[in-house]
Amino acid sequence: MALFARCTLFGIGLLTACASVEIGKSAPPPAATLFNESSYNLGLPVRWHDDGDALPEEGELTGLESLAPKAGFTEGKPNRFLQQLLEKIDWMTGHRQEFPKSLTDIAALDRAVESARTRRTTLESRQAYRRALRNRELATRHLAEIAVDFSGLPTADQRAIRLLLDRAMPEIEAIYLAQMDPKNLRYREEIIERGAPEDLFAFHQMGGVACLTDGIDPLCSTHPDSPTPTPNQGLWPSEFRPADFDRLLSEASTHPEIEQLKSPFVYREHASSNLAWKSLNAYPPTRKAQRRLIASLQEASRIKGVNRSMARFMEQRAAELAVTDQAYPFFDGDIRWIEIDAPWDLTLGYYEEYHSPFEVTAIMEGFIGVVDGRRARQGEKFRDLLPWMEAQINAELPDYRRRDFKTLPPLRFVNAVAAGDGRARYVPAAFYLPNIPPHGRTDLSKKVFLTNSATARFEGIYRPMAELTMDAAQLRRLNADDIAVFVVGHENAHGAGPGRKYVVREDKTKKMTV
Repeated sequence: MALFARCTLFGIGLLTACASVEIGKSAPPPAATLFNESSYNLGLPVRWHDDGDALPEEGELTGLESLAPKAGFTEGKPNRFLQQLLEKIDWMTGHRQEFPKSLTDIAALDRAVESARTRRTTLESRQAYRRALRNRELATRHLAEIAVDFSGLPTADQRAIRLLLDRAMPEIEAIYLAQMDPKNLRYREEIIERGAPEDLFAFHQMGGVACLTDGIDPLCSTHPDSPTPTPNQGLWPSEFRPADFDRLLSEASTHPEIEQLKSPFVYREHASSNLAWKSLNAYPPTRKAQRRLIASLQEASRIKGVNRSMARFMEQRAAELAVTDQAYPFFDGDIRWIEIDAPWDLTLGYYEEYHSPFEVTAIMEGFIGVVDGRRARQGEKFRDLLPWMEAQINAELPDYRRRDFKTLPPLRFVNAVAAGDGRARYVPAAFYLPNIPPHGRTDLSKKVFLTNSATARFEGIYRPMAELTMDAAQLRRLNADDIAVFVVGHENAHGAGPGRKYVVREDKTKKMTV
């Protein structure tokens, strides 16, 4: 059995990951392989199990119910919705390279926007302007293709990874989409029915219907109707503003549930005259996808022979995702995540808050990758420097209370694919988690380095920038290894030194903090 993932990376000035997989004693028919790759690269859960005649038939497509109940067959033939879906997946297969390459001529895309802007007199010309804006927005990203080879892993682990890629990752995408806008999953169905294939491609890359550049014309959208985003993403009352949020924080001593309301793992609603919290695990727009995600984790954890530390994490995370009466339910799962000792790594859950209202709600994301042994050995050298760094800081700041690093956080170096927030919005080269109370302790954390993302970022962004700005002698010295070492050193420095509230110097009424 061999598992191989081919990943198309596409991100905001950076890169993100998607994948298709081939697994089994014999490869599936070529048509099904390309179909499944294209479906994955559109963030869709649909998979084709071809019987060999190269025709998608009733009983051969899985994941339709997860995508949209309306997708199906009538008298043995794909109904209208399913036919439109199949056509868009086929388009992805045929234009995987061609369409992204059309987005590289920025000057031509700018001219297209200006030309379409002056001709918005009919419905079709308005749509032409929207499409031009959409393409220009996509051009703020960069495309690369990478491969992640899981074939050296034990067979049971490969089976678990295949299940996670086919069933868990699409549900992560669905949860993420609903967190960005509770109407996004309905919008996706409407784009399948009424939009162009390019719209569905852009919807997946942008993580929803709205373009992401600040100040861009609101007509810029992946949806033909350019719908208005839901206020506060549905995670706070629609009228809530920064001043209301600040007022809430100032009520910390009087509000009986302030800690729960501040939790990254809740959404908030009005209840009578008060603000009340409810668990993200019970958020109505994500409930169906959440249940399917839980089921896929449970099934993967029960595969006979799968790495036990990985199984324990998946079991615990599945259990925590089902908890709906706690504001902080994910502690034990994060400990299990830190304890993973396997030749592959899995990060899955509600984590970074950057792309939520007021930056306080954790957003769903996931990473699956193979451990990079060479980078791991290099990283250990940096890891052992952490106590030394702390000592140097303490020497410069004698009143700083030096930390005693009795244990050091584990480092993981992986070639990975991603889903959710880590694919569509903030595309990391590395991450240091957990970073949400009651975590933040050095002995309760793990640092993960995405080595293929860093390499793709170097080739797609750093090197082209260097070719424009550096002289030839400098350019010859530029190499991906140096960038990788910098990323390792940077991420490893997290945890050393004082926090942001440490006062370095006071000058009358001013305080200089770290």
